[in-house]
Amino acid sequence: MFPHTNLQGQNFYPEDMTKDEFESWVKTLPEQEKAQALGFFTVIRRDANKKFKLVPYSQEYKSDLAQAAELLNEAAALTDNASLKKFLTTRAAAFSSNDYYESDVCLDGPGRSAGYHYGPYETLQRRTVRLQSRL
Repeated sequence: MFPHTNLQGQNFYPEDMTKDEFESWVKTLPEQEKAQALGFFTVIRRDANKKFKLVPYSQEYKSDLAQAAELLNEAAALTDNASLKKFLTTRAAAFSSNDYYESDVCLDGPGRSAGYHYGPYETLQRRTVRLQSRL
């Protein structure tokens, strides 16, 4: 979906970032920004002065996510499964709001066990391993 993704950092981090540089920077952040830097829904970029900045996933991939949201809404219109329909429409909305909570918790019953995952997700362990291997 995102052809400009670098494979090592999965495009969550700048290609030239070191582990020490990242850890030092995170220590300077207020708690809310620290949570964003370590969370799932934010990417780290460098500004014009080469300083790190937080960019919401929904902003970084806005055009791609708009297309994905359109397709999710089309799929929602095709299903009679109320739980799946709610998931698809709330996930489509999350792509612009960057708030995934409602779509994460809306599935109930058998559909939930099917494990619908569509968005900027990975486990904390995978992200830690990826960050360590990247840096």
